[in-house]
Amino acid sequence: MKTSLHDSNAHSVDDRQRLCELEVLAGEVFATPEGAASWLRKSHPLLDELPPLEVATSHAGFQRVKDLLLNIKFGGVV
Repeated sequence: MKTSLHDSNAHSVDDRQRLCELEVLAGEVFATPEGAASWLRKSHPLLDELPPLEVATSHAGFQRVKDLLLNIKFGGVV
């Protein structure tokens, strides 16, 4: 069974909105839901070797992940 990135009941409404925003943005960047989900769950060297979803649990972390995705999308330095 395929699950969405924002299925957990443990997340607040704000958390779920942020996760949904990242899921959509990552889908735009990586062209497929699978590619987006894979990127969001794998450790990343620019995020202290943590997965983007783990980093995005705070507002500041969410902004780091969002900025990284936007840099990838628009050809910025990553």
